[in-house]
Amino acid sequence: MSHVDSALLVLAKLALADGKIDVSEESFLTVMMDESENFHNIDELIREANSKTLAEMIERLEKYEDKFFVALRAYLMANVDLHYDATEEAMFNRLIGLLGITEDDRELIRATEASIKDEEPQPPSERIQALYQASSFFKAEA
Repeated sequence: MSHVDSALLVLAKLALADGKIDVSEESFLTVMMDESENFHNIDELIREANSKTLAEMIERLEKYEDKFFVALRAYLMANVDLHYDATEEAMFNRLIGLLGITEDDRELIRATEASIKDEEPQPPSERIQALYQASSFFKAEA
């Protein structure tokens, strides 16, 4: 399973945490599906996400940088519907524990999401840029 497919499964699982995928969550997933080797529609993605645990979804992610971007995208997706509830928070906390995301990077993820809501969003931090350039996502999108 590719890093993109792992990310998609995690995002879908988190979107399903509250029992439904709303339009904004579906749109977030659909954009990323364009880069997937295996998922080409939302229904097959949801079926697969329902059949796997978070641990199974991320087991092939080896690079910390990939794990960071899965966590970042998961947090952004969980907040895209403006309804980040206790179930999503618990699942996200479990995810970042499984991924081994450092405390500093957990704060960076939260700060990044908060800055997106600002009237004048800040450019990505040097840390995020460095992580991105070292990640498989950078190679996939380059």
